[in-house]
Amino acid sequence: MGGWQRSARWAIGVFTLAFGVAVFVSIRERPAVEEDARVEGLDPDAVFESTGTVVTQITGATSDFVLEAERQLTYADGTSRLEDVTITVERDGGRDFVITGRQAEVSETGTQVVITGDVRVRVSDGLVITTEQAAYDDLIGAIATPAFVEFSRGRLHGSGVGAFYSGTLDRLRLRDQAHVTLGEGSGGRADVTSNAAVLARDAHYMRFVGNVRIEQNHQTTSAKRAIAYFDADSGAIQMVELRGEAHMQGHTAAPGAIERMRARDFNLTYAEGTGLLRHVTLAGRAVVDLAGPTADDGQRIAGEWIDASLASDGATVTALNARENVQVELPTEGRQAARDVTAESMEARGTATQGLTSAEFVGNVEYRERRGTAKAEDLVTRSDRLTTSLGGSLSAMVDAEFRGDVVFRDGDVVGTSSRAFYDIAAGILQLRSTEESAERPRVVDSTTSVEADDIGLAMNGSGMQARGRVRSVLSPRGSGDATNPGPTIAQPRMPGMLASNEPAYVTGAALTYDSITGLTTYTGAARLWQGDTAVQGDQIELDERTSDLKATGSARSTFILEEFDEETRQAKEVPSIATGDSMHYEDVLRRATYTTNAHVNGPQGDLTGDRIELYFGRAQRELDRVESYQQVKLLVTGRTATGMRLTYYTVDGRYVMHGVPVQILEELPGECRETRGKTLTFFRSTDTISVDGKEEVRTQSKTTGTCPAPQFH
Repeated sequence: MGGWQRSARWAIGVFTLAFGVAVFVSIRERPAVEEDARVEGLDPDAVFESTGTVVTQITGATSDFVLEAERQLTYADGTSRLEDVTITVERDGGRDFVITGRQAEVSETGTQVVITGDVRVRVSDGLVITTEQAAYDDLIGAIATPAFVEFSRGRLHGSGVGAFYSGTLDRLRLRDQAHVTLGEGSGGRADVTSNAAVLARDAHYMRFVGNVRIEQNHQTTSAKRAIAYFDADSGAIQMVELRGEAHMQGHTAAPGAIERMRARDFNLTYAEGTGLLRHVTLAGRAVVDLAGPTADDGQRIAGEWIDASLASDGATVTALNARENVQVELPTEGRQAARDVTAESMEARGTATQGLTSAEFVGNVEYRERRGTAKAEDLVTRSDRLTTSLGGSLSAMVDAEFRGDVVFRDGDVVGTSSRAFYDIAAGILQLRSTEESAERPRVVDSTTSVEADDIGLAMNGSGMQARGRVRSVLSPRGSGDATNPGPTIAQPRMPGMLASNEPAYVTGAALTYDSITGLTTYTGAARLWQGDTAVQGDQIELDERTSDLKATGSARSTFILEEFDEETRQAKEVPSIATGDSMHYEDVLRRATYTTNAHVNGPQGDLTGDRIELYFGRAQRELDRVESYQQVKLLVTGRTATGMRLTYYTVDGRYVMHGVPVQILEELPGECRETRGKTLTFFRSTDTISVDGKEEVRTQSKTTGTCPAPQFH
């Protein structure tokens, strides 16, 4: 027998051993004959030769098949060689197929046939397989070849090296270098390469194994293994399952569309007719990148499991879900800073025309705005749940609602609440209380704490507002606050009328802080206190630049001041109460001014006037002097003095009063003594009055029993 015959028998025999079939064991060696030689006469080794059409009916183990050949040689060992062969195999269930080739050898049992030269297999449903050599084994109802093979059926075609077709199972296996095109000529076209592949025509899928690579619709997908499900008629791809190091790269992704994906496993579903991607499921360290306007502006979503749905255009994401260790990276968009969101799960929804319109993050949520500079710390908000409105994509966040144990941090500013609303475009964070939680919103930094029913903060540090039972604690200024980038809460120095090393407290119905003006304003029954010192009014204003303090609307203040006691020769503490329509403490002058219906009752006595000024000394609780203007009235140690201006000097207990004239009425036993003059000077500790600069000992001028009402002239 010729060299080509020996080669074919060896190769195909090795190939079919993998399936447990010794196709050619019954074929013996014969003397070599040239492959293409045509012998006009009888082959010397042949015992029988027949020319012309030869038809042989064989009843096999799994099917009946008919061999037709133009020439047949039969040998002593019972084997036969045929030329220009056609083998027709009829099987139960309609899986008939026809094999044609230039030559064939039939085993002694008649169940194995080796076909060589332009081999073609045509299956009744339209599948066509071509190769140069193949073996048909009726014991298993299969065709095998170690050679290069091509196949086609409608718009499905491919190639490989080495193949096995099972008529019983209706499976075609490509053993190596598989290359398959699904949906040729339709929107679902996909070119697939892999180490090996299996075509299951009856189940309408192909299985690919080893170095799988799929080129489809400007996308490249790869994995270790894959199953592609296709339409029975068109061959268009419908779904692909990728397993093991799955990856997809888009080449022309529009902004907001899926640019790349990676995970352990993928499931990809395609639209009928267009073949565009409609649904994606990723499992195992999944990552999805959505394209941005530039290469550096894309969005990234990561998690153990990600599921996405796309609109009919194959690009617009209409739903996006993720679970387990969810991480979302969002680029800078417009005025919005780059952001990161982490959570246990995420669910985003939208429409084909609008894109994504809302998203919800649940479980250990962290929202982070990246400031992008080494000095500026990130804005970080943590909560149990985050719900956000979107303007077409995750990066286009409009607003956000945080619920459950909300904690935010901006530099050294920390806020807590049970619920928070964030207007991202405006940069306003609103902390709110809920009926379910007894904890009220609270904001603190190194020097200030604010608690209220509702607190609003500008994240750019421009200000803060609070409403509902506002309570603040002003601590001594910390040493590190000057380097705090963009504080969002007021940090005033303590007014000089307060101790600088102790906290002060402020309450009111509402609070407003403006970093541009440096003013913190409390309204609605506002009250500030520190120990025995207190200031209250309809409104209290603190200036963080000057440490000034204002109270307006029924202003009232109380102080504990020190006074020298003439009897004990020691300083004693004396309470001082001051009221007026308004009060203004100026730190640079260390002056507290009360205007309109001013009234001060303290070491100087009981004093009223249109305006009263208290000048404090450098030491706490030290009063330097008191000034009073217009319609001044003083009650002190049995005296009533009226005039237009009064100055009281604490150091020597001296009063200087001016008027036109000044009047002093003194209640004495059984009589009233009156003294008048343009300027009267007198002391608390003596009975001497200096009239217009000239000292005199007063004498009773009139006895009336009681003093008349003081008069202003």
